[in-house]
Amino acid sequence: MNKITNDIKTLGFGKWFQDNVDLADLDKFDIARVMAVHKDSYIINNGKDDIFSELIGKLLFSFGLMGTVGSVLLACV
Repeated sequence: MNKITNDIKTLGFGKWFQDNVDLADLDKFDIARVMAVHKDSYIINNGKDDIFSELIGKLLFSFGLMGTVGSVLLACV
């Protein structure tokens, strides 16, 4: 299933991202873009909806990952 839709392309998911995403990940995750950051939570958009989200577990505490507005990521939506 191809989850790279025209909707997500309008958010700036261009050729560079398409060439660098592992297509196997698209079976488990959706592509999203960070639209807003609020301390430890985020508003992300999958090309159709704005979704409230948070980092969990190891991602937040072990790796110290912090998204910024405009970041493209893979998310469980």
